[in-house]
Amino acid sequence: MASSILSATKKLNFYTTLNGTVAFDSYNATIGFANPANIQGGANPLAFIAGNYNASWTYPSMGTLTSTSAQATGISNLGAIVIAEAGCAIVA
Repeated sequence: MASSILSATKKLNFYTTLNGTVAFDSYNATIGFANPANIQGGANPLAFIAGNYNASWTYPSMGTLTSTSAQATGISNLGAIVIAEAGCAIVA
């Protein structure tokens, strides 16, 4: 997660990579994590953000957050999706 704004310690112990050839404008991804052991470093699932890595990091909007799932919305490219708390300030 180097060069991202994601916390290296307060994270979900899971990531997924979506690749292939598809045509779309954007998509939403809901990641479920029913096993509490997958939440690392005392992370708060209600504070999770998503990072999508495909040559560079992008940070999709977050939809519904619960204690067992996180929804990233409006993802516009394929890549590795990582769920974690923010590791540094997000400057808008």
